[in-house]
Order: sequence, then C-alpha cells, then structure tokens
Amino acid sequence: MASMIHLDHVALPAREPERAARFLARVLGTQVAADDSESAFFNVSLGADTTLVYVPVGEVASHHLALRVDGATFDAAVAMLHATSTVFGNDPETPDNGQITDPRGGRGRIYFSDPEGHFFELIV
Repeated sequence: MASMIHLDHVALPAREPERAARFLARVLGTQVAADDSESAFFNVSLGADTTLVYVPVGEVASHHLALRVDGATFDAAVAMLHATSTVFGNDPETPDNGQITDPRGGRGRIYFSDPEGHFFELIV
C-alpha cells in the first residue's frame, strides 16, 4: 500500500534568523515571515505548504539542503547571487567556480552558502 508523505518544514539553526531568512527568500524569489509577532523564528516559503524555518541558536553547525526548482526560479536565483556578489558554482568541491551546468547531465546545478554557512544546492 502506497502512502503519501509530504515535507511540512525543516528547521535550520541561525545566529541571525531574520537575516538568513531574508537572504534565502531573496535568492529564491519567495516570501519570508516571522513565525508570529513574538517569535524569533523566521519562515521561508518553499511552496506547496513547505517551509524552511530559521531558528535562533548560539552556535551553528552547517547543514546541506538540496532543492529542486523550476527553470525560471533557477535562472532568477543565479541572477540574484550575481547581483549580491554571492559565490556559487556547480561543484561542491569548488562551489566558487561560477559555473551553472549540471555535471550530472541535468539542465543546471549550483551550490552556495547562506549567511549562516548552510550549504544550499539548487537543481533544475
């Protein structure tokens, strides 16, 4: 019997949750919102009722998140990374090479870090 599993949210630690959330939302062209008026949690909408939540902590261990995106989102993310002088690349070993072609044969793949040091991968 097949079951449906849907990712609701992922929590990432951040020293500056709002700054990190605003950066990622800008790169992805999506929305950011405080969890509620008294919370230090900041939510980045990933669509389809999925949210990435930056939560405040004192120390951050880097996490890797791979997101599959459509072509328009990918192209806009690359443009935004260029505009913000954020290094990126298509190889996790040299994520500053500025390349966007997918070494695995897809249309595109990039790696970049957010202000907290989390390592993101966008795949189209």
